[in-house]
Amino acid sequence: MKTSKTLPFLLFISCFGYGQSPCTGFSATRYYMGNTISVPCDTVYLLNKITFQRFNAVYKDPKLNELISTQDQLIQVYAQRSKEQDKEYGDLKSNFEQVVNHSNLLIQTSKEELSGIKLSLEAAQQNIDGAKTDIGEVKDLLKKDLRRANKEKIKWGIGGLAIGVVVMLIGGAN
Repeated sequence: MKTSKTLPFLLFISCFGYGQSPCTGFSATRYYMGNTISVPCDTVYLLNKITFQRFNAVYKDPKLNELISTQDQLIQVYAQRSKEQDKEYGDLKSNFEQVVNHSNLLIQTSKEELSGIKLSLEAAQQNIDGAKTDIGEVKDLLKKDLRRANKEKIKWGIGGLAIGVVVMLIGGAN
């Protein structure tokens, strides 16, 4: 003689599923011995009748409802602020990426300009080195020309002296 006995427990389901409609809020369901319990939610509590009544009485307390309402409002404010911060982060990240891109462009332009300046300085250095070489050659040529001019002057001086001595000898002999 098998009779259906009521389980001494009530199943209290606290469902905070991710948007699942059968798993929202609190509910109590009576199950009988031999029944299989399928749980589609993330949290399930098994309570006996007395504990369930106490829990339910506390849950229906207006102060608790006010606390839950305030908590829900805080959660909404937090969610809104989180969205605002995500937007601000996105804006800051975008701004930072623009600054980085602009900085990279500025660096690239500066590198190119510095390369041009370096090439100009190298060409100027080559010109200066060439001018130094030319100046050295001109100095050597001037020294040689000065020596040659001095030798010419000495030759002319010696020649003039010789002619003067000859003229004086010829003029003194007469």
